[in-house]
Amino acid sequence: MKPVAGGRTISSPGLAWPVGDFYVPGFSSDGRTALVPGAADTHRRLFLVHAGQHEPGLLSTLRKVAIDDEGALSAWAERWHLTDRWCVLLAHDTLSWWANNPGTEGWEFEGTGIFAGFFPFRIEPLELGPFYHDPTWRRRSDFIKYVAQQAAKAAEDYCGQIEASALAAGLKRAPRRREAEHFNWLARYQIKGESFASIAQHSSYKFNGGRQTIRKAIIELAEYI
Repeated sequence: MKPVAGGRTISSPGLAWPVGDFYVPGFSSDGRTALVPGAADTHRRLFLVHAGQHEPGLLSTLRKVAIDDEGALSAWAERWHLTDRWCVLLAHDTLSWWANNPGTEGWEFEGTGIFAGFFPFRIEPLELGPFYHDPTWRRRSDFIKYVAQQAAKAAEDYCGQIEASALAAGLKRAPRRREAEHFNWLARYQIKGESFASIAQHSSYKFNGGRQTIRKAIIELAEYI
């Protein structure tokens, strides 16, 4: 995505989403990994949620699009500067969801969740012990220290095995944490055409750097998603 505001193009984001070290690539609805490689889908969805919150017209105008009218959907995407393929795909998913579930609100992924189907590899439980404390042989504090050391080592080995299985199954390492406020900034800039200076002036987020901080965060996030 390239941030757009006021007709200019600048070259070179309350949902309970997973916050782990890995994520399953591709959209849950039909496994679109090949069409939308790269950024974690959770962050793309998060941007659209913020966009809909800042501009209610985003979803209200989408409701006027017929589910089989590709031209109207493309026009909708152009109007809101959401022409990346993943934006259009999620918009189309939402149209289908609305058609099959009358009265529903919001984006399709808000109602169906992040992941669907089976998990791509088997996860065995972490097993510890058994540990026996003989109070005649060593002190309680020494036993607790010993158990903690053994548990820490076992946990490290276990996590290493699970992560190796995750990589082998095609999962991707999650990118570094993104500040929630950055998604607000991008939505205000991309959808509403608000300037960097205006966002800096009215932002509730405490930061240093003003307009340049806003500009850097918006451009980096837009390129990432």
